[in-house]
Amino acid sequence: MDEEKVVRVKELFGDYLDLLDNRKTISDQVKEVVDSASTTLNVKTGVVRKLFTAMKKKMEGNEEFDELKDLMEELE
Repeated sequence: MDEEKVVRVKELFGDYLDLLDNRKTISDQVKEVVDSASTTLNVKTGVVRKLFTAMKKKMEGNEEFDELKDLMEELE
């Protein structure tokens, strides 16, 4: 392997490590937001994650969300 490739791979490895650190930071921040919402709503964090996922789907205009909502209402 020539020197240029070695240098490039080392640079990419540094970038990789930075991304892993950023991912950890973002994961920690997401956990803090979910924990805060959990405390505010007085529900388990799993419920908040499901709620946020459903809200995101609705915001994106996901038809699955509306279909599930309609089915739930019919079954009640």
